[in-house]
Amino acid sequence: MRAIGKSLSATQTFCALMNLPPPPTRIQKYYEIIGDIPIAFDGTWQKRRHASKNPVATLTSIDTVKVIDVGALTKHCYCFDGNTSGEHKNCQKNYEGTSEGMEADAAVKIFRRSVLKRGVRYVQFLGDGNFKAYKSVWLNQNHIRIRWSMLDMHKTRWAHTSKNKQTLRTTVLSDGKLLRSRLTDTTINELRQYYGMAIRNNTHDLASMRKAVWATYFHKLSNNWKPIHSLCPSGPNT
Repeated sequence: MRAIGKSLSATQTFCALMNLPPPPTRIQKYYEIIGDIPIAFDGTWQKRRHASKNPVATLTSIDTVKVIDVGALTKHCYCFDGNTSGEHKNCQKNYEGTSEGMEADAAVKIFRRSVLKRGVRYVQFLGDGNFKAYKSVWLNQNHIRIRWSMLDMHKTRWAHTSKNKQTLRTTVLSDGKLLRSRLTDTTINELRQYYGMAIRNNTHDLASMRKAVWATYFHKLSNNWKPIHSLCPSGPNT
C-alpha cells in the first residue's frame, strides 16, 4: 500500500473490505524494511545538446511511477542583469563546471539527500544510456545496483545508426554497391520496429529477448540462395 502512495487509514479500509487481517497500528517501524526502492533517473535541458546553462533532473519511482525528487541547476549568474551596484542579490547560481557534467552533478545531489529528505534508499538505477550520471552516483554512494533501460538504449542506438548512415553513405560494400543504397530509411525504420518489439515482448526473459534480436539480424541477411531463418518464430504470427 505504501508503494502506491496509500496511508494507514486506506490500508485499514482495504483490509476490512477484503476480509483480511488488519495492518499493524505502529506501521512506522516497518518503513525501514521497505525503504529500498528502484528509481528511474533522467535529465532535460533548456536547449538541445550540452550547451544549455539550465538543466533539470528528475527522479521517478519505478514501482509507483511518481516523481520523487527534482534537481534544478544553473551555472549562470543573473545578479548583474540590470543591477548597477555590482552586488550579488539572491544569487541562484549553484553549479561550477562544464554543461556536460551538470546532469551527473544533479544525480549525486539527489541521491545524497535520499535518506535525509525522502526517508528511502535508492537501490536500482534505471538510466537512459548516460553512463556519466550513474558513474558519479556509484563513486559517491556504492550501494546502488544498476539496471539500464534497454528501451532507451534502443532509442539511442538507432539515432547513432541514422547518423552513421549519413557519415558512411558513400562507403562501397563488398558487392560493389554503396551503403546508402542498402541502409535506406525504410530499412532503418523496419529494423527499429523489429528491435523494439524484441525488447518489449520479452521484458521478463533475457534469453528470449536475445534470440529475438538475433532473429531479426539473420532474417535480414537471408536471401533465396542462403536462407537463415532458424531463429525466426514459428506459427502464423512469425
